[in-house]
Amino acid sequence: MKLKLSMTLLVGLPLLLALPLKAQNIDHLRQLIETKRCSSTCDLRSANLENLNLRLAQLAGADLTGANLKNANLFAANLGKAKLRGATLAGADLSRADLSGVDLRNSNLENVNLSGATLNRANLSGLDLRSVNLEGASLIGANLEKANLNGTRLDNARLENAKMPDGFVKPSGSRSAQCSRIDGGGDLTGEGFRVRLGCDNL
Repeated sequence: MKLKLSMTLLVGLPLLLALPLKAQNIDHLRQLIETKRCSSTCDLRSANLENLNLRLAQLAGADLTGANLKNANLFAANLGKAKLRGATLAGADLSRADLSGVDLRNSNLENVNLSGATLNRANLSGLDLRSVNLEGASLIGANLEKANLNGTRLDNARLENAKMPDGFVKPSGSRSAQCSRIDGGGDLTGEGFRVRLGCDNL
């Protein structure tokens, strides 16, 4: 019985290896690398794009769920409404990139440069953003609930109508819409330090 099972696995293995990967579309990956463009139907789930030069790439609406974009150059790239949940973006340059409406939950944003980026209505809830550069970024209407912003660089960041880490929504037109840092407050909980709303230039 064991011999028969082993033979079945050996015969079937080449067939399994020949099947196309469902995690990503190889043609879409080739198109992106060659043209830096991929339409809203672009399937790059779990694709390895580490260290790639994707400067000015057009990826609006692309599915990059779980993709590896570590240290990628995405300067001024268009990623509006792209699916980036669970993606690895550690060390990536996303300065001046458009990430409007993007869901970044469960993504790794360690040491990401998002200076001057557009993150309007983006979902960054629960993320560790302590090492992220958000100077001059637009976070209008973004969801930052339960995000860790302790020490995040936020000089001239726009936070109108953004949901802050403690669940408070910044009012539109308030003087606190532009911040140089988030106030830490003095609120200690069983889970550690909780960053509260507020800016130091009220």
